[in-house]
Amino acid sequence: PPPVVPPGLGFGGEAEAAAAAAMAAAAAPAGSLSVSSVLSLNSNRRHNIAYVEDDVVVTSAGSKLVLLNVSTMAQRYVPSLDGGGIGAFAVHPGRKFLAVAEKCRHRAPNVYVYAYPSLELVKVMRDGTERAYSALAFNEKGDKLASVGGSPDYLLTLWDWQQEAIVLRSKAFSQDVYTVKFSPFFEGMLTTSGTGHIRFWKMAETFTGLKLQGALGKFGAVELSDVEAFVEMPDGKVLSSTETGEMILWDGGLIKVLLRRTGGKPCHDGAINVMHHDKSTNCIVSGGDDGFVRLWSFSSVNDAEADEDAHHTCITPLDELHVGPGVKVRSLLWERRHWLVQDGSGGLWRVGLPDGGGSISRGASPARLLAHHAGGIVGLAASPTCGSVVTAGADGTVRVYDAATAALVSSMAFAGEATCMATLSAAAAALAVGFADGVVRLVRRCSGGDGGGNGSAVLTAAAKPHKGRVTCLAVSPDGTQLATAGADGTVFFFAAPGGGALADSGQLAPLAWAAVPSAATCIAWTCDGACVVVGTSVSALHEVRCPAPGEVDTSRTFQAHGLLARSLPLVLPKPPKAPRKKAGGEAHGGEDGCQGGGEGGG
Repeated sequence: PPPVVPPGLGFGGEAEAAAAAAMAAAAAPAGSLSVSSVLSLNSNRRHNIAYVEDDVVVTSAGSKLVLLNVSTMAQRYVPSLDGGGIGAFAVHPGRKFLAVAEKCRHRAPNVYVYAYPSLELVKVMRDGTERAYSALAFNEKGDKLASVGGSPDYLLTLWDWQQEAIVLRSKAFSQDVYTVKFSPFFEGMLTTSGTGHIRFWKMAETFTGLKLQGALGKFGAVELSDVEAFVEMPDGKVLSSTETGEMILWDGGLIKVLLRRTGGKPCHDGAINVMHHDKSTNCIVSGGDDGFVRLWSFSSVNDAEADEDAHHTCITPLDELHVGPGVKVRSLLWERRHWLVQDGSGGLWRVGLPDGGGSISRGASPARLLAHHAGGIVGLAASPTCGSVVTAGADGTVRVYDAATAALVSSMAFAGEATCMATLSAAAAALAVGFADGVVRLVRRCSGGDGGGNGSAVLTAAAKPHKGRVTCLAVSPDGTQLATAGADGTVFFFAAPGGGALADSGQLAPLAWAAVPSAATCIAWTCDGACVVVGTSVSALHEVRCPAPGEVDTSRTFQAHGLLARSLPLVLPKPPKAPRKKAGGEAHGGEDGCQGGGEGGG
């Protein structure tokens, strides 16, 4: 069932209208547009997965919160009520409530609390930040909620969420904050971390009342690092991650010791993104971009002391597991006898743990539950004939999905970042994909076993027409020519060898290229297929004529002169000036009172 806004909640005005519209979309009548399935999760987002019940996790994707059953892969959705997407979310310790902090473009976003599993909206908290939230957390008791806003205010706010009231607030930092956590051991204490900092907070009584006081961690001689993850020890010390793979043990806002592996190697080869204290085994768990999950003795970490004449010491992990080739451990959930690992390279893994507490390096069994794009999707094409969807991602992969079953049919990985995509036919059976290294590749979607064209994708041609990234592609109206444009300020024309449709041949024959004055940002063919119109980064349009096959002498170079037909600069009208007030308070301006008069008119 979709989320429900109960009557009398008291949104009021604009927020009420936005909530009503979002809920109406979630409960759209038959025959209208609705979400069928989310095919790709945001695997690079920090802290973007949490258990809300056994085998059901919550994660955000685009403008929705996705409730995913990892056993059946069934999905439910909570829409963004403020229209800007999901900033952060948190699950109540009792798993009876779900808090969602949003983003909004036109007003201050809200924090919404839903009852679970009914998804009834029960509480709304307002004015905690100006544009978007970046972190959210309940305390151990579940009666307080901490939120952190993003730019420009970066406000840390403590809420009595049941009363929808702000308890305390303070500016968390002057840059992005990734994480906020209440202390599990000391009432009124919490920690935040993010870009180049970690900060230790306490609620303190002052002459003017209860206030939030935060002490920044001092890195001193240790290299400054972003801090994505941390775990608090029972005695108040804090163990934090670094970008370089070391772990830092903090005591009272100062670094007690920098921890490395035996031999002076960092604890992970790359950034550490995950840190947990598993109380059942009394181990510290860490995971990083190297794809390893490592277990460390709690006592060896908590009691570590720096070596003489050094600020670091070396420890040896108790056990370790490499989840899979190319995996980047972004999040890790520990539930009963398995781990759930969010892979920053695009995927979700379930790691079965050995019975009886055996070695994870020998007895664990990783299995990939989902494989999807890591990062942005730069192109998408849907076939109207066979029901498949082809996507190209910034991770350099081209993927084919079955739209009816939401299953991944095939995936191709290329070196470099994909930047754009264009279909060569209406059925989307052949596609051109541009890449950041200047290469253009043609990919054909093969027929499946049923002859429906829903099978795997194969590479049929490749060319490198540009020195820099390919920014846009366009196929001529008759499907016989391809125009590519790049950040190097060039436009390249291709045709099928021997003529005919590109989709049929699957090959590229270069015709010629022409220069435009600046980097191309968009391209489109004219209706007659004689020219392309290219938009550039300096607000200008350029009409470039497509040469006929054999027109340009390419014995020495493919560069053709005289193809640039005309250029049209875009001149945007200036906005009206604000009225200037006289000393008496009256507006002074032109005839309509909107333009100031004289030099320096406001």
